[in-house]
Amino acid sequence: MTPETHDLWLALAELFFLDTESQEGDYRRVAALLRQADWDRERTYRELVEHITPNAASNLGHGIYPAIGEWAGFDKTALCTKIERSSALRERYPNWYFWLQDRHSRWMLKQLKVERLLTLLD
Repeated sequence: MTPETHDLWLALAELFFLDTESQEGDYRRVAALLRQADWDRERTYRELVEHITPNAASNLGHGIYPAIGEWAGFDKTALCTKIERSSALRERYPNWYFWLQDRHSRWMLKQLKVERLLTLLD
């Protein structure tokens, strides 16, 4: 993946999966980055569902082990390495293999009000 993609993954992970409240300016800033990279609503949502949420949501305690204490940010290299590994796994298995994980990701994103960002990409 490109460094630009890594920057977008990090921006999306920090927008939705830090234990801080994102402000309207945060959504506008990330939406501007996404538009600049030609990521539309569909691509952004797909990246969130398939790659970012499964690898970043545990920070909010949505995984098997809850996060303990405040976490101020993601390590970009570690996050991107995890996402690239999971992407490689997705290439080896059929889509149905990830059905439950994707369903949980979509549910979680709905709870986190992903539409607040996606509407800025329309």
